[in-house]
Amino acid sequence: MKKTEHLRDDMLIEAYRQTQSQKAALALHKRYEPLIRRLIQNVILNHEEQMDLMQEIEIKIFQSLLLSYTEQGKFKQWVKTITVNMINDYLRRRAKAPQMIDCDINSLPALYYDERKEQQHKEKIYRIIEVVIQQLSPAHRLLLQKVFFENKSFREISQELGISKSGSHKRLKSLFPKIEQTLREMGINGLESDW
Repeated sequence: MKKTEHLRDDMLIEAYRQTQSQKAALALHKRYEPLIRRLIQNVILNHEEQMDLMQEIEIKIFQSLLLSYTEQGKFKQWVKTITVNMINDYLRRRAKAPQMIDCDINSLPALYYDERKEQQHKEKIYRIIEVVIQQLSPAHRLLLQKVFFENKSFREISQELGISKSGSHKRLKSLFPKIEQTLREMGINGLESDW
């Protein structure tokens, strides 16, 4: 009889599914662990994260073998698909997780000062914008309100104001040079060019 590690994938899978053979599971692990490791290492640099994710993936593979695996093609491709999907899930979870900032307690006053300066700067910008908006005509203020504060589409705006969709878009577009001119007159230069 062949040694366990020399058996084909389908034979090892069947042995694992029928008797939950630890030898079959170990042979599958040894055969596919390098592939899983390479796929993870291509994306994740932290060694501990690599090990955690590898463990999660192998648990998923062996649970799926028992519960839902059906032979539809190559086992290797199935393992790759599960690995890639779980890596992507992991990256999405990590992107959504709140980030902890490691800082020295002695730097907190400086951080607080920077935040206050930034807040004061934002408040100054808001006051300037408020002044600029007040200098616009009532029709332009209404258009700005509907686009930026009510988040309405040009189609909705055109229906509410009784103008064409392209007309509302053109009015908004013509408004930006006026705002830019007003800002220049107040001594502020350089709006973003993609406005």
